[in-house]
Amino acid sequence: MLNNKSLVMINKKRSPAAEAYRMLRSNLMYVKNGTMPQTIVVTSARAGEGKTTTSSNIALAFAQIGKKVLLIDGDIRKPSLHQLFGTSKIAGLSSVIRDATTLDESIIRFEEFNLDFLPSGPSMSDPTEILSSSKVITVFEELKTRYDLMIVDTPPVGVVTDTTMFAPVADGYLFVVSEGASTVSEFKQAKGHLEKIGVDILGVVFNKMGAVLGKDSYYYKYYYNRYYYYGYGRDASKKGKNKRAKGAEKKQAKEETKTEENATNEGDNT
Repeated sequence: MLNNKSLVMINKKRSPAAEAYRMLRSNLMYVKNGTMPQTIVVTSARAGEGKTTTSSNIALAFAQIGKKVLLIDGDIRKPSLHQLFGTSKIAGLSSVIRDATTLDESIIRFEEFNLDFLPSGPSMSDPTEILSSSKVITVFEELKTRYDLMIVDTPPVGVVTDTTMFAPVADGYLFVVSEGASTVSEFKQAKGHLEKIGVDILGVVFNKMGAVLGKDSYYYKYYYNRYYYYGYGRDASKKGKNKRAKGAEKKQAKEETKTEENATNEGDNT
């Protein structure tokens, strides 16, 4: 049993966090003109925003409704998914691209969770050369014949260029933003960079928003087509805290709506 606390879709299925991921799953199923994208790349502006946790729980959420899902660690510089799932990274994406191992030798099956996992493979200080290889397209074309959905966890787009290397095989990118981890300017710059290379940004996940509502609260948002979806917490049973939470929620939603509209306008003007 995977007992990592961040895997809420396994260990805290009835929590507000798990419900938020189920809501995110529902939105992603119809985000591409009413259809589900097959390859979703998850990224952020900076490290520490929760993209790896988001990638893992989205993959588990889809696996729980019977979808055939492959979670891929696309962070070959500093991989961490193998640690989260307690596996090896010796065989994985980088070794498959270099023809050192096959997909069948590299993919790890979690039968209990109906989930397959492709680790990063051996780490590299600069993986852009292999990620720009035509073999990447060949690998993903093969994977598309095997899976309903592939979730690719990648490095922060505001830090390295590796994430953009997946653009030719991606149906869309999901952007994770964490309170206090990146500034509005960094978010705009990273989002604008993705838009400039022509990728489809499926939405923005606002993660780790607990400080807005108080230490006993959980707050999660998913931004999609100018609508917000919420999952939040334990303070709802306390009237005073709940009132303050709602006030903070409205204020934060207003501020973030303005931020997103400005970011969108800036992207349109580039």
